[in-house]
Amino acid sequence: MSFFKGKYFFGISMKIRLSLSIMIIGYMTWMIIGHFRSNETLSRLYAVETRIFPAAMQSTLALAKFNEQVKLYKDAVVFGKQELLKDAQTRGNESLEAMTALRETAKDDKPKAKEIQLLIEQSKRFTLNAHSLYAKMAAGSEDETTLTEAAKMTHISENTRQRLIALSNKFSNFLKDELNEVGTEMQSQRNLNVLVFFLAASLSSFMVLMIIYRLVTRPLKQAAALAAAMAEGDLSRKLDIHQHDEIGELAHAMNLMAFEIEESYKLLEQKVAELSRINYAVNSASDAIGMMNNELVHFYQNKAFTELFGYTVSQLNDAGGAHVIFTDQKKFEEMYRSAVNGVPWIGEVEARSRSGEIIPIFLRIHPIKDNTGSVVGLMKIITDIRERKKAEAELEKANKKLVETARLVGNSEMAATVLHNVGNVFNSVGVTVGLLAEKINRSRIPNFVKTVEMMEQHKHDLTEFLSKDARGREIPGYLAALAKHLAKEQESMAGLFKDVSEHTKHIMELITIQLHNVSTGLTEMLSLGEIIENALQGNTAGASRYGIEIKRNFDDIPPVRLDRHKFLQIIINLLSNARYALKMSHNEPKILEVRLKKKEDNRFLVEVADNGVGIEKGNLDKIFGLGFTTRKDGYGLGLHSAALCAKEMGGSLTVHSDGPGKGAVFTIELPLLLK
Repeated sequence: MSFFKGKYFFGISMKIRLSLSIMIIGYMTWMIIGHFRSNETLSRLYAVETRIFPAAMQSTLALAKFNEQVKLYKDAVVFGKQELLKDAQTRGNESLEAMTALRETAKDDKPKAKEIQLLIEQSKRFTLNAHSLYAKMAAGSEDETTLTEAAKMTHISENTRQRLIALSNKFSNFLKDELNEVGTEMQSQRNLNVLVFFLAASLSSFMVLMIIYRLVTRPLKQAAALAAAMAEGDLSRKLDIHQHDEIGELAHAMNLMAFEIEESYKLLEQKVAELSRINYAVNSASDAIGMMNNELVHFYQNKAFTELFGYTVSQLNDAGGAHVIFTDQKKFEEMYRSAVNGVPWIGEVEARSRSGEIIPIFLRIHPIKDNTGSVVGLMKIITDIRERKKAEAELEKANKKLVETARLVGNSEMAATVLHNVGNVFNSVGVTVGLLAEKINRSRIPNFVKTVEMMEQHKHDLTEFLSKDARGREIPGYLAALAKHLAKEQESMAGLFKDVSEHTKHIMELITIQLHNVSTGLTEMLSLGEIIENALQGNTAGASRYGIEIKRNFDDIPPVRLDRHKFLQIIINLLSNARYALKMSHNEPKILEVRLKKKEDNRFLVEVADNGVGIEKGNLDKIFGLGFTTRKDGYGLGLHSAALCAKEMGGSLTVHSDGPGKGAVFTIELPLLLK
């Protein structure tokens, strides 16, 4: 835009500067003339400053000091204080010093200098005579001579004072007259200067206005008319101005601008068409798209956004801003901070439509950055996942049904396996039961019944019957032999019943092993607290009978994916062992505590703790081995099976004990699978 730069010299600014220079030169000429005229005034002001004003001040000071001197003399006489005489003498000396300085100031005016000298001599005589006179009077001497001299001294002091007053008034009036004359002269000169400046300024302003009108205002009006035409879309008009100055350059620039605007308008039409296609594509998108600034003011949304949430841009802002559609405001603050810091946020959240419907959405928040990389806004891309969530729920339902089916299949397989493995044990049970039946059939209890019936028949003459009747005399011996026989029979049958009990326990252990072996391996989402609570309720029955107190300490853990059967088998085994350890312990109180804890490494713990009989240190490394047990009636299968289940589930089962009588803590550690 510098087409004319360097091709003109006498431009508008130069013309204006020339006019102003003429005015300034004229005004400066008058100022120089005024300077010479003011020298006389300055001389008079100098005289006032160096002679008249100091003379007025010294005369006034001399009068003031003399008045103080006279007053101090009178006070000394009245109050009888000799020290006031010294102060009066000091004031007299100060008055003489002021008059001496006044004489030096007026030395060029001989009559005044002579008058001042006479006054100085009179003041000296007064001070000399007054000091001795008033000293006597202050000491108390007041004879007729002293009083006469005092009257004369009063006359002299009054004469001196009047002469000083006249001298002071003379200098003061002279000072006022000089100042008034100088002020009047300066005011006249100032008024004249103002008049000259006004005339020069008016003439220069007229010249500048004429230049501005012809070379600036008129061309600018033409330029304004062109601008108005351009604003209305008429880009064909041009400025016909050929000045070789700034206005000429402006005219060329506007002509060039009109051409460039016309070209830019054509380019803008192309961009608008392209933007329309983009906007159509965005509005046709199935995902909802919205944009907001950093203050959460919503400024754009596509058609899908409006249909999904029921808000227009203005309605959403009136409701509070872009954040109102989110149900979890803390979560939104986390998303907002991440995106504002330049880090996109992606995840699933819940949103609320204008009608109040809760909508699960898949949300992507991306920062909008300017050319400098600063975040100036946020763009939300929202996918409605209601259908997907519905499908997932149906899939979960189908999965649960599959798990249940698999469990039923596993149960049937388990039943077949258990029947096979337990069959041999049942053979032993059958043999034992057969022996019991044979013992019962061969029992002499029927003979004992007959003997009792015989004695019942002779209950009225039982003594005579037992002593005289041949059958009665045999009864005591028979009963003694029968008692020994029944005691042996009872002991034999007790042993057989114990065998049956042992075989039954063995069957239960075999069933436990088979339950582990036929687990389906299918997992499902389970509430840990709920499944542990069910195990407690089903496996601590009768705990109160042994004085066992149950404690629970569960962390809040969301549902996790687990093999229900294996997890429940582990918990039941540990509860059974803890209950036995407490039952066999003499510690009081007896406490069984189950703790559920969440770890930081995406794992969780279940601790089953008791204060029962404890575990010897040497047994801690062997306790999970197959067949190891410290119980007389145990087979060493339960803890071994539980440890295998924990390992198969990706976890571990450990134990800690401080020794016999100090209880034990069994800890299950498993992965925290939330999906």
